[in-house]
Amino acid sequence: MKKPSKNDTRRIAIAILHYLRDHPQAKDSVTGIAQWWVGAERNAVEEALKVLLREGVMVKRRHLYQLAADRSVPHDLDLLEQALQQHDKTR
Repeated sequence: MKKPSKNDTRRIAIAILHYLRDHPQAKDSVTGIAQWWVGAERNAVEEALKVLLREGVMVKRRHLYQLAADRSVPHDLDLLEQALQQHDKTR
């Protein structure tokens, strides 16, 4: 399976955050997020979730991912863009 590009990872991470902004109580599996939230390949969603977990925006409980309890999705996604760019530089 082909590893997603940095741009794909960034785009999917932002799409996940947009979904969570509209549905802050949402939680789902990787497959559910891929199919229902963002309509993307499972492996690409996994990469985006790794970034969001590392940034502390999301948490994983068993096999479900959700917004971290002490976090809210920023209305200005510039902070996430900066974090994703830093992630890209370290890869």
